[in-house]
Amino acid sequence: MAFLPPFKRTECGCTACVAFCARPGHLIPGDIFAIADALMADGRIQTKQGVFDFLQASKGAVVGEQATGKLFRIGTIVPKTVDGRCVFLTDENRCSIHAVAPFGCAFFDDHMSQLEGTARSMWGLRQIARTPGYEALRQKLIADTGVTEPFTPKEDKGGT
Repeated sequence: MAFLPPFKRTECGCTACVAFCARPGHLIPGDIFAIADALMADGRIQTKQGVFDFLQASKGAVVGEQATGKLFRIGTIVPKTVDGRCVFLTDENRCSIHAVAPFGCAFFDDHMSQLEGTARSMWGLRQIARTPGYEALRQKLIADTGVTEPFTPKEDKGGT
């Protein structure tokens, strides 16, 4: 199943956009495999399962059903943070997996309107909600580590 976003990847490298790299965005289902392949190619992991050493569960985003107004949460998977920084961020503040950066990183920037950011975030969350195996992997991360990333909507421009 392909998860190709219907919009272009962002390319800004200004200070404001790079600052978001410290707190990474969510992965859509295909991101997990792409990151695993990249980490294997770099020799950082030996098997695809090793990718989970670099990921953690996040509480995700609260969304609402238009028809009923009912609110519910879509949990997400994000790169781990170490000392408040994304595990993939180098000492030079560069993404070590830039070519396969997670959806929530690669398709958002500081200059995007809130409307555009919300539309993109909702597209990604729909991909997650439509993939039952994603939640199973998220639950495995919680079971293995007991850790979920805190969710604070004010801090999260992408909503995830």
